[in-house]
Amino acid sequence: MRIILSPAVAWQTAPDWETHRNYYLQSGADVFLKQEVPYNITSNPCFTAQSTQCLKVLLQRHSPAQPFRILELGAGLGLYALHLLESLDPEFPHLEYWLTDLSQGTLAYLAAQPVVQAWQQKGKLQLCVFDALAPSSITPFNGEPTPLEPGFFHALIANYHFSTLPTAVLYKQPQAWYQKTVQRELDLADPQLLQLFAEKWQQAIRQRNWLEQISEDHPQRPFFQALQACQAKWAEELNWGLFQALPAETELRGWLQNKLSKDLYQALQDAEAIDPDASPEGFIASLDSLLLSPFLQIWLEHNLPINRRDGLEAIALKDVCKDPRSQAALLQLTQDLPLATVSYPLAALDLIDALLPALAENACLLISDKGYADSDWMQGMHHEDASHHGDSLSHPVNFPLLAALLSSRGFECLRSTDPVYALQTLWANRNLASPQTFAQVFSQEFAEHNANEESHAWLEAGHQFLKLGEHERATRCLTRALRLRPKDATLLYLQSVNLLQQEKYLQAWSSLNSPNDDYFGLFNFSILKAETCRLLEQYAEAVPFYQETLTRFGTASTVLYNLGLCYAALDRPESAREVWQAALALNPEDIEIQTSLAELNPDLISPALP
Repeated sequence: MRIILSPAVAWQTAPDWETHRNYYLQSGADVFLKQEVPYNITSNPCFTAQSTQCLKVLLQRHSPAQPFRILELGAGLGLYALHLLESLDPEFPHLEYWLTDLSQGTLAYLAAQPVVQAWQQKGKLQLCVFDALAPSSITPFNGEPTPLEPGFFHALIANYHFSTLPTAVLYKQPQAWYQKTVQRELDLADPQLLQLFAEKWQQAIRQRNWLEQISEDHPQRPFFQALQACQAKWAEELNWGLFQALPAETELRGWLQNKLSKDLYQALQDAEAIDPDASPEGFIASLDSLLLSPFLQIWLEHNLPINRRDGLEAIALKDVCKDPRSQAALLQLTQDLPLATVSYPLAALDLIDALLPALAENACLLISDKGYADSDWMQGMHHEDASHHGDSLSHPVNFPLLAALLSSRGFECLRSTDPVYALQTLWANRNLASPQTFAQVFSQEFAEHNANEESHAWLEAGHQFLKLGEHERATRCLTRALRLRPKDATLLYLQSVNLLQQEKYLQAWSSLNSPNDDYFGLFNFSILKAETCRLLEQYAEAVPFYQETLTRFGTASTVLYNLGLCYAALDRPESAREVWQAALALNPEDIEIQTSLAELNPDLISPALP
């Protein structure tokens, strides 16, 4: 037995997308800081270098007397913007970067960072609130909404943004089109859950008193009198025993809708308070709205085993692809496919259409996202869905279709086409002065040799080998990645850990002091520096790094214990005693801490020690 909690709706309008939106609104930068959502696939020096080469083609042809404004959708942690500004600003002082995000919390986090403040003070970086689902205006952080000016922006950048916007999934059959629908259900096969449902249902309809809210002369009072009488009857009849006796395949919401509507119809007939032409079916929607939906909405707030059932709904293609250009592009792309599965970037396309007036005549779009490089995956009918990171949704972008849709709007498009890579990049421009030069640059950066994807593969491999303790293989992988991503903080951190585990302390120290892009201090390099100094017996140098770790990353017994070792080696017994006692308070069972304290002061010998 099951019950539908929310009726079937088109996937692009499903409640999942609202949950996803609220996740970013409420959590802000924490979704990235806690690593619930990856942030460094495009926020690294290598990917920025690829993008920089493409943008330089435009910047070199732009009048230095006029600002060149870049609009980035979705700030993430702002690292891509910082990398790009660092790469381009000295050479192109007329560059302005408008970094936008839906979340005020994310922008507040960025606004508090000194490196961001420095770029703002130079007039190079603007932080703005921008809602991709309502793109009529842009709001400077802590400012007022401002309409988008025509021709204001010269480049639009979206990294891992389009995949987070509501996406329709369409299915083509030889003579018809369908769209994916979803509905949420609760499995009531468990007798205890069914009993709980019955009890809560009876409690809810007993407590609902309509007559307290309806005046004596209200024209609908006879209806609510009949409904109140029915509720008293349902509170007794619709119990666990009745539900248990229903066939196992019963869908309980539909069953209740029919039962309630027939009973209410009969009660109104008996009271002669009904239109003679009325039918029981006419009461289903009202009863669902008055009783079932509010009750089931409360159930949705509990931690219950809610299932999602996918379905298909026949559609007229023009109802989804409202712009004739979009419909023509889709039909042309799928004309040779008798059966097709098409993820359609509905919200992303609406966003682009809304932003077109705000783009200069020769503006470009640089879109990088997880997605499909070719149209082979569209053949046939198959399951198509978004992946989850926390409550975030990410739907692969249909790059062949996106390119076709942009082409229908007058853009020339270039894109990566290697299906091996998860990250794909599309460049679209209008009225570019030297398309051949640009095509050569784009091909070199994103098609012939995708250094970012290669470096990410080396990073992942190196990380896995490090976790397995295969240090030589980890070294080879991380070294190759660093050749492509110099200054990458993630790589330098992993490489330093790898060297420390091999007792290569001098090499680790060199790695730890290399320039890196940890603009916000997210990596605990201080503990690695502290451990390296201690292992090199540079105790005085180690102390401030331990203290920095404790201040910025919190107290830990291991850090306190090792700091105490340095104090002891420096002949500072009182300092050693203080931190070891603090360590023991955090970890009272640690024999090593107990022993060190006992050796430091025999009066502190633990009774647990022989």
